[in-house]
Amino acid sequence: MSRLSAKSALFGESIIRNMSLVCRAAGALNLAQGLPEDDTPESVKAACISAIQAGHNQYARTWGIPELGRALAAKMQWFQGYDFDPETELTICCGGTEAMMAAFLATLDPGDEVLIPYPYYENYRAELLLCGATPVFVPLSHGSGDLHFGLDLAALEAAITPRSKGIVINSPQNPTGKVYSQAELMILADFACRHNLLVYTDETYEHMVYAGHSHLSPITLPGMRERTIVISSLSKTYAATGWRVAWAIAEPELTEGIRKVHDFLTIAAPHPMQHAAATALSLPRGYYDELLARYTHRRQLLCDGLEAAGFRITWPEGAYYVLVNLSGLLLPGESVYDFSLRLIREAGVAGVPGTAFMPGQAGEAPWLRLSFCKQASTLASGVERLGNWRARQ
Repeated sequence: MSRLSAKSALFGESIIRNMSLVCRAAGALNLAQGLPEDDTPESVKAACISAIQAGHNQYARTWGIPELGRALAAKMQWFQGYDFDPETELTICCGGTEAMMAAFLATLDPGDEVLIPYPYYENYRAELLLCGATPVFVPLSHGSGDLHFGLDLAALEAAITPRSKGIVINSPQNPTGKVYSQAELMILADFACRHNLLVYTDETYEHMVYAGHSHLSPITLPGMRERTIVISSLSKTYAATGWRVAWAIAEPELTEGIRKVHDFLTIAAPHPMQHAAATALSLPRGYYDELLARYTHRRQLLCDGLEAAGFRITWPEGAYYVLVNLSGLLLPGESVYDFSLRLIREAGVAGVPGTAFMPGQAGEAPWLRLSFCKQASTLASGVERLGNWRARQ
């Protein structure tokens, strides 16, 4: 009898984090993992230090300190026009991964099916399998050789069965950079209501939405409050991926279940970081304008550089990732994963192979994800290395 569970054999190690390990060992530039090179805002770091010095070093209230709840409610109101009661509709968790896991465990039974439009963020599959639920992958629509993705309602309808319980929405999306339009979200809302689905919406990149697009949370739409669980975090917007502070917003009945699961998963999110998070969420609105301007510039730098070097890319609508089309760049018989390793060796740049974001039945995904959550100097160096490599092909 194996000492490891059958569940643990259902998925492998994270391809994203594996590429970072290979990159580090090779001394290459890491454009693979979404690790911001910006530092956490000074006022937010100072608030964390003050909280530690003030003695906030023991367990916090399981579902989050009141100060953070009030700050998040105020921000959600001005940002999305959405009012909620943080005392009954909020759970502060240890990172977005735990928030999503707590939401899944609180709402899903073994055999329940959850629809996942793909390409998708790799964690969703593993989390659902750990819950005993079944991920059902549904392709986003796109043309031949085109990496601009759209909603495919017919494919979603075809995936519905009597076991369907929910759907995961990620907007802005990792890895495609897709931002769901209001029209698409209205279609999704109607779909979810007709089939009585829960909607798990991952809004981690909500403040990285580029010109011509806007972020809209599904929970704000008619009929969606009672069926939507909003997941977001401190990590990307405030460059604090190591602090592990995130939240799940949902109506009281769902929140009651999420809080119980969260308590037995992690008890509470780090106490001093919660005080710092309250400061972060209370930053002036100009902070978000500066953040977007910075990422808009980095997006332009990387995309312009890649196109000038002859790469075919998709300009993202949101988040901080670019998809590079690898058609014509793979050696005969070479997998996308092997190409990614070769790029590290030959160009000194790490990306993530498209297969990390696709279900097994979809086959090879001939594209590479590059991240631009880096300083301009890092991106310029990456563009130069990739351009030199491309010229040698």
